[in-house]
Amino acid sequence: MRRKIKHTKRYKDYPKNVPKRLLKLFFELNRSVSRLAMNRGVNSGTLSTLLNDGHEPKDNIIRLKLFLSENHICRSCGRRTVIKSDKPKQSKPDFIIQWDHLPKEERHKVIQEYLTWRLNNRK
Repeated sequence: MRRKIKHTKRYKDYPKNVPKRLLKLFFELNRSVSRLAMNRGVNSGTLSTLLNDGHEPKDNIIRLKLFLSENHICRSCGRRTVIKSDKPKQSKPDFIIQWDHLPKEERHKVIQEYLTWRLNNRK
């Protein structure tokens, strides 16, 4: 038996992971799941579970049709792959590197001395 769901025209009534572009198109099509499914070329059940429960499809082609980001999963082993950016990391300044190498007690002592100095020279 199919469950009857009354779709409202409020964004906050839908799960957070549903893209706003998809909801906007859904509202333009008079909140009809079957019309939206035909428009996007996906199964209405897949679309219904996304709109009602927030369950995202695993297939990348369907995800792109529903304005979701692509899942980076290895096809052979099923593990999630990490996409590394080509941007080089920015190096830290020398004083930050030296600060990180100080023991915790020394850092606290330096901060305490600075705070007392600041309090005395505030005039």
